[in-house]
Amino acid sequence: RIDASEAASLLIEGARDLRGEVRRRLSAVPPETLDFLEESRFLSPAVEAARVQCRRDRSRYLPRCRGPFSLRRAGGLITATCLRDGSTSSSAGATLVRDGEFVVSERFGPRTVEVVLCAPVAAAANFLPSDADLIAYRYDDDDDGALSPGNGSSAMLGHVVELRVKKSEYSASVEETPAAAMEDDDTEGLETNDGGGAVDSLERSASLVELSESQLGNLPLQFCRLLLRSRSPLSRWREISENFPAFLKGLAMSKRPSKRVARELSVSRRQKLAINGRVLPDGFREAPFFYIVEKVLDEVIALERRARGAAWEAPSLAAGNGVTSGATLPRLDWRKAALTWQYHVKKDEEAEEWPSRITALAKQDSYDDMMGMAAFGGNAAQRKAEIRVRLPLVSVIIAFRPDDPLMLEVVADFLRTSLAGKVSLLPFELDAAPPPEWDADAFGSNPVAAPAPRGGDSDLRRILASGVVHAARHGEAPAFIDWLLKQQVPWSVDVVKEGFLKHGDASKKKATAAWKTIAQASKSQAQPSSDVLKLGVPVPSVAVNGRLVFSGAGAAGASAVLSQVRGAIIDEQRRFVDAVRAGDLKKGDEKAIESFALAAGGASAAPPPHVALERRPQSRLPPVSLPTARGRGSGSREVSATLFLRSPEGVAWLYPLALWLRRFVGPYSLAAAMSSDLPSRGCIAALLAEASLDSIARLAFGALHNQSHGSFCEGVPTNGAEEFAAAEAKVAMAVAPLPASGVALYCNGYLFELPLPVPRHAAIALERLACQVPESPPSQDVWGPELANISAVAGVRERGGGVGPAWLQVRGIADPLAEESPRVAAALEMLVARLGAEVAVQLRPNLRLLQTPLQKFTRSALPGAGPLARFADLETEDVLTAELVVPDCWVVTSLRSTGHDLDNLRKADVPKLGGVVEVEYLLQGVYVEGSALHNGEPLSGLQLELLDGDSALGESIVMKNFGYFAMEGRFGVVAVRAKPGPPNETFALASDMSVSSPSALVPGGAEDEQPLVLDSLLLPRISLTYRLRPKRKASDLFDKTIGSGRRSQTRRNRGSFNSSVEGSCPTIHVFSVASGHLYEKLLRVMMASVRKTTKCPVRFWFFDRFMSPEFKTTMSSFASGLNVTFEFVAFKWPSWLRDDAGAHYGIRGDKQRLIWAHKILFLDVIFPLDLQRVIFVDADLVVRGDLLELYTMDLEGAPYAFTPFCSGDRANPDTTGYRFWDSGFWKSHLDTLPYHISALFVVDLVQFRRLGVGDTLRSIYHGMAGDPNSLSNLDQDLPNYAQRTVPIFPLPEEWLWCESWCSQGSKPRAKAIDLCQNPKTKEPKISMARRVVEEWAETDAWATQLVADGAAASRAEPRAEL
Repeated sequence: RIDASEAASLLIEGARDLRGEVRRRLSAVPPETLDFLEESRFLSPAVEAARVQCRRDRSRYLPRCRGPFSLRRAGGLITATCLRDGSTSSSAGATLVRDGEFVVSERFGPRTVEVVLCAPVAAAANFLPSDADLIAYRYDDDDDGALSPGNGSSAMLGHVVELRVKKSEYSASVEETPAAAMEDDDTEGLETNDGGGAVDSLERSASLVELSESQLGNLPLQFCRLLLRSRSPLSRWREISENFPAFLKGLAMSKRPSKRVARELSVSRRQKLAINGRVLPDGFREAPFFYIVEKVLDEVIALERRARGAAWEAPSLAAGNGVTSGATLPRLDWRKAALTWQYHVKKDEEAEEWPSRITALAKQDSYDDMMGMAAFGGNAAQRKAEIRVRLPLVSVIIAFRPDDPLMLEVVADFLRTSLAGKVSLLPFELDAAPPPEWDADAFGSNPVAAPAPRGGDSDLRRILASGVVHAARHGEAPAFIDWLLKQQVPWSVDVVKEGFLKHGDASKKKATAAWKTIAQASKSQAQPSSDVLKLGVPVPSVAVNGRLVFSGAGAAGASAVLSQVRGAIIDEQRRFVDAVRAGDLKKGDEKAIESFALAAGGASAAPPPHVALERRPQSRLPPVSLPTARGRGSGSREVSATLFLRSPEGVAWLYPLALWLRRFVGPYSLAAAMSSDLPSRGCIAALLAEASLDSIARLAFGALHNQSHGSFCEGVPTNGAEEFAAAEAKVAMAVAPLPASGVALYCNGYLFELPLPVPRHAAIALERLACQVPESPPSQDVWGPELANISAVAGVRERGGGVGPAWLQVRGIADPLAEESPRVAAALEMLVARLGAEVAVQLRPNLRLLQTPLQKFTRSALPGAGPLARFADLETEDVLTAELVVPDCWVVTSLRSTGHDLDNLRKADVPKLGGVVEVEYLLQGVYVEGSALHNGEPLSGLQLELLDGDSALGESIVMKNFGYFAMEGRFGVVAVRAKPGPPNETFALASDMSVSSPSALVPGGAEDEQPLVLDSLLLPRISLTYRLRPKRKASDLFDKTIGSGRRSQTRRNRGSFNSSVEGSCPTIHVFSVASGHLYEKLLRVMMASVRKTTKCPVRFWFFDRFMSPEFKTTMSSFASGLNVTFEFVAFKWPSWLRDDAGAHYGIRGDKQRLIWAHKILFLDVIFPLDLQRVIFVDADLVVRGDLLELYTMDLEGAPYAFTPFCSGDRANPDTTGYRFWDSGFWKSHLDTLPYHISALFVVDLVQFRRLGVGDTLRSIYHGMAGDPNSLSNLDQDLPNYAQRTVPIFPLPEEWLWCESWCSQGSKPRAKAIDLCQNPKTKEPKISMARRVVEEWAETDAWATQLVADGAAASRAEPRAEL
């Protein structure tokens, strides 16, 4: 986006080389940085989103226009203009255009570079409205084609490929290292000679070795010693971690560091990474490249802004919602205010059994696992992340007006589910906050002899305040407030009395006595209002450990406010856990806790300037002459600012401005641009021209107290203001649109909205918020205590070329043996090599390893090396499986390969197919994920869909687990809505949708749709809040969508529970999973056996991510030959089921467990919502019976049906000792219930969804998966463990026969034979298949011939590709 004057200057200069011109103008940015950003493709999604939107806008508004066109929004109306012929059209609709913005769309190309620069100017000359000042140029390809391989597709960077070592017989054992080699090194560990840091000195092995327990314990310290002694630690870190299986043996035989270094390394710290003080989110460990590029882009913008004379955008200065981060402002110091705490954890009877020592925080292991859950909002999710210690770790102060229904709802819900250690409610009874006080030291005597009173506290507000505080003190506030919120507003004193007597105290007698006290109390006894004024907090607001996390009129809605507050509480709790684990906090008394809580950012000794100043970046103002006051204040810093005034009330802002200049600033200039109809405009212009701060302050202070300007303007000439009218109008256009208040301040490259009425501490706010110019590069205090000083003993440093401080500084805390270590090391090395960054990393390894780490080879596709993750000359005898690591929101599929088995890569197999293993992946979409809530709770069962115009891109059902949902979409503008029908008829979108990135929101949209713009490789999560429609009940969602339990049961008993099984021969839906060529071969045989024995139509469903490119390529012709249909499905692994490092929770790097998890955990969400029954059939199973029998079987109300393992005389006596379910834990847990096999099962999706079985299984999984000894056979153990909660209907035993567990006598009756491995013989699959299943060889030959016949067929049902 550029302003019109800048576009004109480019035109005048006659620039022809856009790239060169951009580089000339971005003079402060190193050229190599621009190369890096261009090569990273990070902005490609924004370009693609613009292309998609341009095509849509052209079709919608100007279908006959060819060439550039413009769009402008005014309110909800879009006006489109064809810039070649001037034709226009207007209509309402959702688009990327914001209010007041003028968008020009044209095609980029080598011959049209000048059009890029000229089109905005041409538009301004012919069609641009006079009040449009901001021009946005948007890419338009004038083409209906989409990007696809060979058709303009982009080669992406940043992805990571891992070749994991499969559990196999190839592992070797390392002999115990001699004791002498393991002794502590006498050196301090900082020398860089003796070969200790040289990779070449480490012995390599051709396969992954096994370590003893003692060797495993020494490994982290040995690796850190090597890095600390290296001259190029980042390069060594990357090289070893990327090839860890090869270097493992050599590391295990190397020396330990000295005791001093070991002590330093043993201090536990949470891993983090920051660039110029900006801390990357936890997700960076999954895909560090993209998060790093995002932050580098921010720093480039900040660097250029500073070079142009604007402010360096300090990383700690937060914008949006009028809330500043705790790192920017001093925290609110409440300790001297003598507040009353209505809730205190030490007085909570439910907390009596909780530990009361601060050291208990170090043992809260489950807390780390719950952090991902809390991120999705919702009361239940955040309650489960609670730290259960009887200590007031978090203090929450809520300032509110007692007659504000929204804030009362916040108070009630917060007290009902509070995570805080103590809570203080500050009802504010006054009509309005007092204005700023007169500063006699700065300006002499008070010009307003008798200030007009600013309202008072009404009886209703006072009584409400006292009633809420009393009820909160006795634990009854939620019930009292809930009752009030159900009454018609405005409330009367009698209504409040009725509610208080019912719900104000534990007994009616106590409530009656308390009401008498409340009603008789004098106004002078109302303390909370004075507390509000003393603390200086805005109303309404919420402060968490002194950090203001919410301030505003509550437009965001109660659930969004609560989500912000609870998120801040969880952050504060995490600070305490980390501090205790690191040994930084050892005392647990309340004084020590409060001091630690206020230490982050420092506590405010004076009233803090918690004033909401919205801001936006603003280009330099036109060089025109305005009424300007120049002078010098008591400070030293030079400031130049311009005030914009359009409302008479805004004149009052001149008082805090004058006070700010007098008290805090040195040389200053203050200009004013006023509207032509502003009263006393001439007087103010004259006073500014005279530079009379005293007179300006007196006039403005009088305005604060509604005093006439006449007495302050006597003798002041007022006829000189007209000469500035044209200049004022031009400057006003440059910052249009002005904020709603009509008052704004331009300073240091930003335009600040100044709220009305003038806040009490406005002058301090101006000093601390508006016009500070932080240092560059950032000073030590922006790093925070953990990153401010990287230890010289246990830290590594490296920087690129150049002299003086690097413009890009990176600091971090890292475990070099963590799963993400190879990815992080490669990204850091790239920053040093490509951008000359200075990197300092504190090494903090995990010293309690339970298994060998980094059992994989890793490569990253980074700038400079091309779009390939290349494994060159990889020497290993291990069997490997390939996995692609990309951002969590990407929808990626394997597109083509050289034919190798990517699930079982062997060095010996590579020469057989050309000597090179190559695979190409396609980014074919992006996931939109988030939560859907109603009254702060998950809106489980709500059916959602994602729209692209009128077309549905994806659909999903909301989980009870934190209200989570995920849908597949693509870049551009999309919309999310509840599906038409009962979901949309029961619930409507509320007004308080939130999103972690404001840019994802788009104005407009059809009714009940929320538009989103998906233009980033790192998409945000969204939170949808719904409300019940009038005359609807929440139960309508289920009763009218899938029927009540009674009606559903009746239909099943008739044998016609849904349309898909009505009739004599319905389509049978079969679901299966497989990975690797062996299991794909078995899968084809299974499909052929189903086709042979099942007479009705069959449709197969497969998980896309686990299938090879060859399988997907040949499936179309294979299915055609079998006369079946098929579909590939995908589902995003929920973010709340990931650990801190971004790994799949409970999977432990085992691909087989990941397949099992997909097979059982997401049955309610992976299939279309109109599909109501499906049969899972394992890939290595051969079907002999007709699946119609299972498909129409009455499951008697159970959500699924499994076959019990053979028992009694039908059991195989040779494997009796291996039947683990007949003894130990399983025998005790199941008692008389059978243990079932999961190779074949039937799912009634109607009942499964109605009972919320998926939510139950996921909750049980999350509770158990953290234990490495639980759920060994995940897909089988989980439903069996949950039998008492989720009943299993037993299928007849003949529906699953397995030689390993069943007797030979029962085989003739078998309708399905499973090739489950015999734990005694471990016979290979193919050999077992040919021996056990008589028809297997014939069926395999048929399947193989079908594959050969259709080898050249194209992939089935291709999706739109990006």
